[in-house]
Amino acid sequence: MRMNKNDLNTGISGQGGPTRRVSMPDIFGGADKKTRPASATINKPREELFSFFRDFTNFPKFMKHVTRVENIDAKTHRWTIQDKGGALKHWETEIIEERPGEMIAWKTKPDSVFKQTAAVIFEPAVGGRGTIVSLKVAFDTTLGKIAGQLERVGLADPDAEAAMNVRRFKALLETGEVPTIDGQPNGAEGEAKEGNVA
Repeated sequence: MRMNKNDLNTGISGQGGPTRRVSMPDIFGGADKKTRPASATINKPREELFSFFRDFTNFPKFMKHVTRVENIDAKTHRWTIQDKGGALKHWETEIIEERPGEMIAWKTKPDSVFKQTAAVIFEPAVGGRGTIVSLKVAFDTTLGKIAGQLERVGLADPDAEAAMNVRRFKALLETGEVPTIDGQPNGAEGEAKEGNVA
């Protein structure tokens, strides 16, 4: 599959010279221009982070709106999300590209209620200080009622959702837990935006 090096310009250099750039896969199509990756530097080896993320059943531990992810086979997963009214929504995704230790990309199956495309990449941070994790998520909102359905399950802003999930992933892997802020008046977690989190 053709790679788009301009999609995420995060080339980095270590003390021993330049490292190989890890690029987002060229899978986002028209949605590519509407979404931006969210990144965080996490103080863990990228092999450890990749291994944890590759097990999709771990997603409910740090993805706020995901209730459950089941393994159907090595590349196919069934997601469950609870909407604001308490109803459960399900869809299936398939891993469409993978580079061990570097990148995972997945996409919803054709018959899924939501049309999602997503990818995560793992790059060594400068000077060996952990790993830069970048997550990009896009939904196809051109299909009639999809935008309203996404709003009902809290996924109307994929950039903010990706930023929040990267923050939670960082907290979980560095401290072993995700901070709970429900009930705080400022809603700090809900204010997360795309960009880097040191």
